[in-house]
Amino acid sequence: AGVALVFTLMSAGAIVTGVRTPGYRFPAGCSRCGHGGALRMAVEDGDGASGEMFDMQLLAKRIKEVRDAPSEPATLPLVVLGAILPRQRWTIRIEAPLTLFLEEQIAKGQPCIAVSGADEQSLRLGLGGRASILPRGVEAHIKRYSPRGDGTSDLTLVGTRLFQLEAVGDLNSPHGRLCAFSASVRWLDYEVEETDPAVREQAAALERLVLRWIGLVQTRGIESTPGLLARALRELGPMPDTDRASEMALWVAALINSAHQPKALGIATDVRPAALAADSAEARVSLVRAALDESIRRLGSC
Repeated sequence: AGVALVFTLMSAGAIVTGVRTPGYRFPAGCSRCGHGGALRMAVEDGDGASGEMFDMQLLAKRIKEVRDAPSEPATLPLVVLGAILPRQRWTIRIEAPLTLFLEEQIAKGQPCIAVSGADEQSLRLGLGGRASILPRGVEAHIKRYSPRGDGTSDLTLVGTRLFQLEAVGDLNSPHGRLCAFSASVRWLDYEVEETDPAVREQAAALERLVLRWIGLVQTRGIESTPGLLARALRELGPMPDTDRASEMALWVAALINSAHQPKALGIATDVRPAALAADSAEARVSLVRAALDESIRRLGSC
């Protein structure tokens, strides 16, 4: 929410200032022209003239500068529970000492934790602890915490912001063994990510495929509990537009790998860790599309 990017460009004495907000679109009067991929906008120079041209490369350069600029690191307690994506709601049962640690967090008025998964290959090699933590994850908000009286608790998390791990340290815990880490994280913002026309086309194809997937799930009646798909759709909210390809890919991954019952459905490979780790929008869309294609083939054989 809020302003994601403010950019100022100077071209031939003219100053162009724009504000990029989530879901922002250029006004209807703005259009691509055929002169070297430039964008014609109404701008004013010192004499009030309008119709100035500026090269899209300048805009792309500024976006890249903002995107690549390191954000201020934040420090959060990190719990290795698994891959969760923005807006996903996940309810799990946890045991001590994690229950005691989370009770302390809630008592301190700190309902947010960093959540990441573990690298399966590292675990197979016997590399536990910090060596196995995936480098990207999601800040999660503790929405519900319900002790059950047997030492376990039901925990409901909702994913919010994406992060890149900068450093992982030990977190002092009085509960006998390590149940969480102290993580320095850098926030990732895909709203300022460049999306070229080819990637937007791939995102549009992904949008068509996921609509087909939704139809197949509904018509095949494979939900273990009626209404789970509708519930996941409500929680995720509207699908991002195709010019926000990374956000769209993560939205689709969150849907087909529903955190409510990923194993019970069994109709889609869990692509969430790979989607988080991808280094570009193109790679992210491609990975999610491959998982979606495979799931559609499975559904078609049901």
